[in-house]
Amino acid sequence: MKVRRLLTLVLTLGLVLALSLPAQAADLTYDVPGGKLYFDAATGTITRSDMTITEADIPAEIYGVPVTAIGSYAFNQHQDLTRVTIPDTVTSIGRQAFGTCRSLEQIVLPDSVTSLDQGVFYQCTSLTSVTLSKNLTSIPRDTFQACSALTSITLPDGITSIGS
Repeated sequence: MKVRRLLTLVLTLGLVLALSLPAQAADLTYDVPGGKLYFDAATGTITRSDMTITEADIPAEIYGVPVTAIGSYAFNQHQDLTRVTIPDTVTSIGRQAFGTCRSLEQIVLPDSVTSLDQGVFYQCTSLTSVTLSKNLTSIPRDTFQACSALTSITLPDGITSIGS
C-alpha cells in the first residue's frame, strides 16, 4: 500500500512539474521555392531555412505575426540560394545570416533595417550588388569579407563606422 501511494505521489508531482514548465513553441513553417522557412512567432524571427531553398521571398508576416528579424545563420551555407527579398518589417539581420551563400548575386536591404550583425554576407562569392538601408549607421566587421565579385555597394549617408 505504501509503495502504491508513493508511486501515485511521484507520478502526480511529475505531472504537476510537466504542466508548470513553459511550453517550447515549435517553429512555424512557411513554404518558399525549394523548401521552408522556419519562424519563431514569439520573437518575429526567421530562425533557419531548408538547405534546398533557391529563392526566398520573405513575407512581411507569417500567420499574422510580423517578420522583424532574420536570425543568425538563418540562410548560412545555402549554396543554391540565388535571390532573397526582405520585407520592410525586418529591422535586424543576425550574424552570418547569408554567409557562404555562393549563388546569391544581389541584395537590397529595406530602409527598415537598422542593424546588421557581423559577417552577414561573408563569402557570398557571386554577390555583385548591394543596396544598404538608409537607416544603417554602422557596417560591422566581415560584412563583405571574401565577396570577390562585389562591384557595387550603395552606402547610406548616415554611416558613421565601417568594421574591418
